[in-house]
Amino acid sequence: MKKILLLLSVFLTLISCSVERDENETESIVLPDLRLTEADFSIKRGDSEIKMHASFLEYYSYDKKAEMEDITFTSADASGSAESASLDTEDMVLTLRGNVMLSDGSMKALIDGVVILDTETSDIEGSGNASIETEEGSFSTSSFYGNLNNKEYNFQSKATGVLRY
Repeated sequence: MKKILLLLSVFLTLISCSVERDENETESIVLPDLRLTEADFSIKRGDSEIKMHASFLEYYSYDKKAEMEDITFTSADASGSAESASLDTEDMVLTLRGNVMLSDGSMKALIDGVVILDTETSDIEGSGNASIETEEGSFSTSSFYGNLNNKEYNFQSKATGVLRY
């Protein structure tokens, strides 16, 4: 009988305890719809195609984005690699992060920062420490923009380097 009373008192004590939770505090875990390792895929817009490889890819259909790690890519205009990347699958904008390497045949760039590439227009914008090697010379800057199709690049910040004539 003492055991039953003891269990009953413990049970009633547990029931009377309440846990308060802040109504504004919400936790949600968003899981990817698709996870791939060693993924090979391509992005096609009109006549242009970018072939990509990622060692790890997660696709989130609700957010319309793909998150990738250790990627390489090639297209008719350029090739490159990055430690990580995000692809907005609605706007087809690729954001490359980490040690980003880009090459378009006449230009090679190493950017320790972020590079945003519009896959439809081939417009590119980079920020971070950038070392750029072209036929005209080598330059260092912290931000630049340009277009991979027409191979024109502009520096948004002070650039230092050597011009070759």
